[in-house]
Amino acid sequence: MTPIYRVSNLAAYSRWKDGESDDVGWLYNQIFDNQTTDAMSKGTAFHSALEKAATGNYSTVSANGYTFAFTCDAEIVLPKTREIRMSKDYGGIIVSGQCDGIAGRVIDDHKTSHQFDAEDHLEGWQHKFYLDIFDADVFRWHVWVMNELKVECNCPSPFDKGDYSGDFCPLHGLPEYRRDPAKAYNVREYHLLKQYRYPELEGDCRGLAHEFRDFATARGWNGSRAAA
Repeated sequence: MTPIYRVSNLAAYSRWKDGESDDVGWLYNQIFDNQTTDAMSKGTAFHSALEKAATGNYSTVSANGYTFAFTCDAEIVLPKTREIRMSKDYGGIIVSGQCDGIAGRVIDDHKTSHQFDAEDHLEGWQHKFYLDIFDADVFRWHVWVMNELKVECNCPSPFDKGDYSGDFCPLHGLPEYRRDPAKAYNVREYHLLKQYRYPELEGDCRGLAHEFRDFATARGWNGSRAAA
């Protein structure tokens, strides 16, 4: 059976090969450790919050027990076709990817981060495989930079006393999330990055896919678990 790996697995292989870690165990864990991290839970919650948001102006959005307070200006446009998974057989290895949204030949991807690093996105492999697998021309990252929200406020909490309605302190204008401040984030920056299809794109993706296929086969790795 042809092994199936995710785009993120091959991107991790490229980072490992370029010296991010000399330990092959790091790469194995990146591919096969399916445990959900706090960063993954936060990213999933933010995606879900964007999905639920109807047309309008927002200062906060919430989902999965997380709350995100915007202190930056940004316009969120969500395409009608979202959360689509596709795969491509590169010859002895199938590479699978799920895009956040696609409109025509433009792919949108939302990223959450604690700092903005354009080079990390632009020089990686995610956009290359997505452009090839989805036969798209443009890949757009919507990068949301956020940090844990720490509110110093002794005003009454709407959750406890019901003295006022809404999510904001009436005196200080700061969000009141004292129930679980570890799940409240300040979205302080928004960045839009773009990359485009180029003539050698398919060949480059196929080359890395074959290289990783041979590497994984030599170690007896089974890609089916990586794509679970």
